[in-house]
Amino acid sequence: MFIKDPIFNEFIKSKKFKELYNFKSLEAIIAIISAIVITVLCRCIFKYSSIDDINSLLRSLSKDVAIALFGLMGFLITGLAILLSGISSTVMNIITQRKKEKSINKIFLGFYFEGLLIGLLIVVLFVLYIISFLNVKLNVLFSIIVVFILSYLVVFTIFYSVGLIGNCISIFRIINNYSNKINEEEKDCILNENDKIIFNELKIMTLESILVMNSTNIKEEERFTEFKKTLEMLINETVTDELMRKRILVYFKNVY
Repeated sequence: MFIKDPIFNEFIKSKKFKELYNFKSLEAIIAIISAIVITVLCRCIFKYSSIDDINSLLRSLSKDVAIALFGLMGFLITGLAILLSGISSTVMNIITQRKKEKSINKIFLGFYFEGLLIGLLIVVLFVLYIISFLNVKLNVLFSIIVVFILSYLVVFTIFYSVGLIGNCISIFRIINNYSNKINEEEKDCILNENDKIIFNELKIMTLESILVMNSTNIKEEERFTEFKKTLEMLINETVTDELMRKRILVYFKNVY
């Protein structure tokens, strides 16, 4: 890609931009209907209004819509920040292990897509605001095309934001679901007194077996590796209770 931006390149590869003209989606359907209605109304205004009135209307609309889009951009950034702060590394690791990260990435790319749309619209509206000071009558067909495209993009952007709210709710449910599972697993993996006694006995047995080995032929790193390997083997072979074995193994991996 000619643009050296990894997120932008990922956005292009994901073909997320196709949602802009996916006329099966709710936001695209509402946007196309709204754009047609707004274009018809503007055609009537162009027909029966003077150039000064049209320019005044263009200045007012372009300025007000741009300000509203700035507010929407702020809402978008705030929502994304809150969303990212709610995802812990532990939850993200579990999501990655269960191969659900693509679904999360698509939602985050949706925020990126929305940001691109808002930025593009703000620039175009700024240009229109400047053009409105030119006392020049524009071509009617060109004006209608511009009004239709801008109306479609603005309405699409607004309702796409609504869709992102739904995506945020979906992410919250995913995070909550995995967080609950992590809490349950942590509760299951807390060692009780009996577990600690068994673990300590197995550790002593492992140390004794390691000390019996010829210390001159074993380096310190190899000795520690052998200790971990032997202790894990003893836990798996000696502890018959499945839940107890699971608790001890988790504790063993956390410690060593």
